[in-house]
Amino acid sequence: MDVDGHPGLEAAKAAIRALPPKWTAASERAAGGLWRLPRAADAVEYALAEPQEGLRERGWVMVRARVAEEIGSGRDWTREAAVWLARAGATWRESARVTGDLAWRARAEGFSALLFLDEAYVASLDPDTARGRALWHCFLTTLRYDFRCVAIEEFFDALPAGRDHADPYTDALRASPCSGARGRRGWR
Repeated sequence: MDVDGHPGLEAAKAAIRALPPKWTAASERAAGGLWRLPRAADAVEYALAEPQEGLRERGWVMVRARVAEEIGSGRDWTREAAVWLARAGATWRESARVTGDLAWRARAEGFSALLFLDEAYVASLDPDTARGRALWHCFLTTLRYDFRCVAIEEFFDALPAGRDHADPYTDALRASPCSGARGRRGWR
């Protein structure tokens, strides 16, 4: 039997194609239900591998729904986000957008990325890979949302010499207006 033509996979692919291409609360609820379909993960990988932007965006709606479930359960959502961003070979823009949304949501629900990631671990990751970049984005964005600007500055100061290559989003977090906040009370 042709694995790619499996009826469950074809049904899941069709259901993903029927999702709205932009994230909304309604599209997330619909996507959450689609994860229960047989071969849903394979269908999401298919959607994320497609160069057609609309289908790829629907794949990101599915990923957000999956990671939102992890956030709601209190499990390590950063790992799940990084896995999907790596599987899709996410660009820095996609990574920044997806992790920014998820980091905000997790923070609001009491499951900040800082519960699952620490500075030493994140610094050990290669930000030139989709997985490493995703975890850098989760960590640094959460610090930014918490107004922990000095911690962002200290993170970059502690990196070994020659580890200054980063994507534009990470560069922006590094150079954010609060980066000169050292010594200000409450900004650690």
